[in-house]
Amino acid sequence: MVKINPTKRLSDREKAGVYNLWNQEYPANLRHTCMEDFDLYLSQLSNISSLLLTEDSEILGWAFKFEREKEIWFAIIIDAKLHGRGFGTALIQELKTEEEVLNGWVIDHNDYLKINGKSYQTPLGFYLKN
Repeated sequence: MVKINPTKRLSDREKAGVYNLWNQEYPANLRHTCMEDFDLYLSQLSNISSLLLTEDSEILGWAFKFEREKEIWFAIIIDAKLHGRGFGTALIQELKTEEEVLNGWVIDHNDYLKINGKSYQTPLGFYLKN
């Protein structure tokens, strides 16, 4: 059964799962080459709060929000095998329960490739719907 688990601080195991998910699902040009790079990225974010999408302790999704320039920003990554099953909507709705405004950026085209060579599919339609 897939569960949403909130956390303020990622354990080392959770961070490794999120790191792998990031590199698997985001375009190759956004990947982190090592855990230290990912740690550096996270260390530059303020007031991080995470939602982990898990099944049998495997991390299948990560939604997180953070503060940047006095505004709340967010990002969501979900394993491609779960796309279209409502999990992204559940994560974004959960993020919205605590925030009036969420800011984000999105890649608005399908021109990038993931590290597996497959095309990165823009989530723009998902965000416009939600």
